[in-house]
Amino acid sequence: MIPCLHRTERRLLRFVVGILLWGWMATGLFAGGATAAQAADPTTDPTESSVEAPDTTAWLEVAVLPFGVGESFTFTIGYGMVKAGEARIAIEDSLTYFGQNVLEVVTRARSNRFFDAFFRVRDQAVSYIDADSLFSRYYAKHLREGGYQRDVEIHFDHLARIAYFPSGKENVIPFGVHDVLSAFFRVRTLDLTAGSEYSLPTHGDKRMYDLRVLVRQRERVKNKVLGEVDCVVVQPILGDEGLFQSSGELLVWFTDDDRRIPVRLRAKVPVGAIEANLSAYHPPTRPLDRRRLQKGAAH
Repeated sequence: MIPCLHRTERRLLRFVVGILLWGWMATGLFAGGATAAQAADPTTDPTESSVEAPDTTAWLEVAVLPFGVGESFTFTIGYGMVKAGEARIAIEDSLTYFGQNVLEVVTRARSNRFFDAFFRVRDQAVSYIDADSLFSRYYAKHLREGGYQRDVEIHFDHLARIAYFPSGKENVIPFGVHDVLSAFFRVRTLDLTAGSEYSLPTHGDKRMYDLRVLVRQRERVKNKVLGEVDCVVVQPILGDEGLFQSSGELLVWFTDDDRRIPVRLRAKVPVGAIEANLSAYHPPTRPLDRRRLQKGAAH
């Protein structure tokens, strides 16, 4: 039973630390032929200054976003009555990255003491999300799962339409591409009316794909942090790099209010389902007002 269970828990722990790994993965670092030292120094301007950017403000209609610096979620991850660990998502800071205002979003997932004994998980992912457009500027993840290790980075140059990898590899991207984390936060700003469907251009670890987001129905659920709360159920249709891919059903419950707090995540497996339930929530200390940002925005 334990070997079977730990494979299941591994998939969910990886899924949560990637932020609901809805096939929403990305990596990279180098900008416009920058050296490693330049990529590590956000004061070095990449190729983005030489190309005129499309208007990024027209399509994002929300003036005051439902999140900001200081917001964090903690989830308890379990399979039935068995608890495997926890994951935390937090907007830790606002920074300037290659001249752009970004939100630094960090996720961490770890197995609990029991699972540490046979399958230790210590995963982390970081995304620099453009504070004005919510596109991804930079994404990195560091997986430590048992004997498995993986490190990924990508810098997204939206004006040059290129994703740069530390290896020197380059991928062509559309303007406005997302990573796993920026896509998650973008969904929180959408009109989540039952029956709606959205498509987000998303870059995985290696390539591009369109992430489909289906809004299923509304449900009232109980949560130990928020109590009984109305939620909207969202189903991402995963790309082929997603951990559950298109063969598994992944559902996310967001509160049906302006906050769009993720209350529950559930992934069906051959026997039963894995769940991540909200166990702690801290609201933003500085909500993000896009009207203020746009006054001085330079695209």
